[in-house]
Amino acid sequence: MIHKILQTGLLVAALAIPGTALAAIAGSAHDFSGGGGNVCSGCHTPHNALASTSGPLWNAAASNGTYSMYDSPSINMVTDTVPNGVSAACLSCHDGVLGVVGAGSGKNLGEDLTNDHPISIAYDNAADSGFVQLNQLNAGLKLYGNKVECATCHDVHATDVVGKLERNLGGQDICTACHIK
Repeated sequence: MIHKILQTGLLVAALAIPGTALAAIAGSAHDFSGGGGNVCSGCHTPHNALASTSGPLWNAAASNGTYSMYDSPSINMVTDTVPNGVSAACLSCHDGVLGVVGAGSGKNLGEDLTNDHPISIAYDNAADSGFVQLNQLNAGLKLYGNKVECATCHDVHATDVVGKLERNLGGQDICTACHIK
């Protein structure tokens, strides 16, 4: 009996999560449905998803852009030479090479990422003491394979910080969640 109740609870939770994301996307800058109601299909597809990015059931081709990644002599962490993981999914639209935002709506970061926060960079507070200890990071932050990616700070399914799509950190400043300043 307890097993059945647990199964039912898990099913209800699993079904509620997409509903929350749907509510956050509807009417937002990421709602590409044109009022047709299928707000998820602009980014996700239930069939024939592209495996070239890390977005779940991703519906956009990976960009073939040539990126200049952030680099600084003051940073002591390893940065990948190209965006990867979930950042590759974000840039499939936000670099202006393939995505609809190249037409002037939304953020078009371009391929020069040298003036943007580093992405696809290892979070290694042992290499740089100016960062919060890994085990003390705000639980609202997400690292992907211990790397900072676009979705570490931004959540396209967010409802809390309208316009910035910042993760809800319970009132903590997004910058000082990682940086000791």
